[in-house]
Amino acid sequence: MKSYWKEIEAMGWGKTSVNYEALSREFHAKWGKRKMKAVRRFVGQKVSELYKQVDQWEKKNNTRLDIGSDDGFGDVLHHIVGLGEDAFNKAIAIPKLIELRYNAKYGSKEGYTESFSYAFHEPEKKQSVLKKVKGYFDLNTPGIQMMMLQRIWDSFNKESKETLVEQLMKQYRSMPLPILADYYKEKFPL
Repeated sequence: MKSYWKEIEAMGWGKTSVNYEALSREFHAKWGKRKMKAVRRFVGQKVSELYKQVDQWEKKNNTRLDIGSDDGFGDVLHHIVGLGEDAFNKAIAIPKLIELRYNAKYGSKEGYTESFSYAFHEPEKKQSVLKKVKGYFDLNTPGIQMMMLQRIWDSFNKESKETLVEQLMKQYRSMPLPILADYYKEKFPL
């Protein structure tokens, strides 16, 4: 199995960042999906080694480490692997260090932060609220509809004899997107 400790060190988990979303975006862009999967598999194998080491240590010493829930335990093990090879080797040699890290103040240098494993999730692609369809903005986009409805409501004169749809037509005919008026005329015929 190839070692990915250099890549893990480059990610800077716990040293320069614990923002897993930013790390995911940055390293997916640098390495691509394939390499991210390979590094994630390596991390998973190292976390498994730590689990096994803790289990052996507890059996040998006939005691349990105070490491909380499975989720918290998994998070602290991922954090240790994210810190790099040196932190991993220390935890393998002295599993009691995992307990100390788990029980230290969350987010502190001595503690851990949830969760290095999330840095390997594929980042969500940001989509613009404005989607163009045939040269026009897609008015069926919920964000666009909410924006338009809020503008209409804010400008609606409740004392006027004009209907809401008539005011809507007037409002959007004066804007650079007259297609909006046609859209609503079609949606709400008079």
